[in-house]
Amino acid sequence: MIIKGSTLRPHFTGHSFVRIGSETRKASSQQLDELIASRNDKARLILWHKAQGHHVTVDVIQKTYAGEGHVVFGARIEECTAHWVRVRDVGSDRIHSFSLERVLLTDDPMQHRPLTLIVRLI
Repeated sequence: MIIKGSTLRPHFTGHSFVRIGSETRKASSQQLDELIASRNDKARLILWHKAQGHHVTVDVIQKTYAGEGHVVFGARIEECTAHWVRVRDVGSDRIHSFSLERVLLTDDPMQHRPLTLIVRLI
């Protein structure tokens, strides 16, 4: 008998659990994905800010005719994996997705936001 590979790897023999306040609950599929992604330092920090409900600053650096341009906006973190981060612009409600390879992290004391995602598209 041949058993086909699964896209839902890694496989575990039991359930994963998370603490929510004083309760222990079975982790949902999304929570399990976030637990695995949190082994990446960058993803772990982004996911921590998501869990806190923090608004973050996103600074997208892109090539323009004049050289370099910046698009800066406030956002909520929607999702983060080991490969990308997805944010929702709080001004326009648009979703943006960026490769973690292009994201640098810092803080933003001027806007009183605890995290800035600097995205280099050039």
